Amino acid sequence: MKRIQKIFLAAGAIMLLFSGCKRTPSAVDVLKEAVKNTNETQSFSGNMAVNMGVRMEEAGGSSVSMDLNIDMDMEAVRKTGAYHMKGQAGTGFMDFMTGIEVYGVPEKDGTNFFTYLYLDGYWTKMKNAVDEKKNTENLMNLENYIANGSELKMEGTETENGREVYVISTDGRGGLENTDVILNSLLGSQDISVDLKDINTKVTFKIYKDNGLPASVTSVFSGEDGEAFSVSDGVGEVDIENMKLTLSFKEFDTIDKIEVPDEAAGARLTE
Repeated sequence: MKRIQKIFLAAGAIMLLFSGCKRTPSAVDVLKEAVKNTNETQSFSGNMAVNMGVRMEEAGGSSVSMDLNIDMDMEAVRKTGAYHMKGQAGTGFMDFMTGIEVYGVPEKDGTNFFTYLYLDGYWTKMKNAVDEKKNTENLMNLENYIANGSELKMEGTETENGREVYVISTDGRGGLENTDVILNSLLGSQDISVDLKDINTKVTFKIYKDNGLPASVTSVFSGEDGEAFSVSDGVGEVDIENMKLTLSFKEFDTIDKIEVPDEAAGARLTE
């Protein structure tokens, strides 16, 4: 009898061992590891795609609605905050589409941060506060995409870029730490103001199984009950009817420095 009991115990232990090997880790464990791994990286290259619908009030009380779409390849360095983005921006209004390129680099002495923008065929140069260099670090910190009090949910696995990824979702209220940064960049203003407490966020993380680094982060923003939310651009109110941001990571730690080309560096400084 004792021999039979031992056999059953051994069989049970083997079953537990194999079931443990196949167990899907929790969403919290996977994302904790991804945060740790990403925070240890010093640079990344990838892509940022933004789709949003905006409604603006015109003189006389009329309003204009349009879709804005931005798709840009991106490379960034954490330590300096320097970044380079290049791609296209367009609207659904008259099928307008234009090339756009942006460099962001700190001054050598670290006192200022300069943004170089190529749009409509010429370069402009803008001086920003040195805190702008934190924008890259904010983008690379996965914790910044999780609203306070929200819960993580493991959705399972799928394939992305030919590799298996964990899919983790979360939603909550309160917006993300870099929401103002994103909106300022997209709407071409340094005066965007938005009340984060009224923004709902739905975020989907895709984390590679083989190395624990992120493949992409997709954020969807909406107002209360899925309605539009308003932002101030320093002149008036702009209603954001929908907004989706996808940051895709292609490679890590392959970039040491962002170099600004001469034609951009020589641009006239604008206020």
